[in-house]
Amino acid sequence: MKNNPLPRLDLSPESRNRLLPYCRLKAGEIWKDPKGKHRVGCLNASDATHVVALVENTAPTLAIQDPPYYLNF
Repeated sequence: MKNNPLPRLDLSPESRNRLLPYCRLKAGEIWKDPKGKHRVGCLNASDATHVVALVENTAPTLAIQDPPYYLNF
């Protein structure tokens, strides 16, 4: 199995400029759905203050993180 990831956005200005118009959250922002059931943040999952801000006083059911592994198999 071979992983064909997109180019790193920090190393590919062309890809970054093409994708930025579709980005809705800026770094540090948290989006809450109108019904109050979901929150999505553009945050650093290794920073405890970011995690606390995202989960507030609830226990999360699911956390999806996207660490920069950039692995090829």
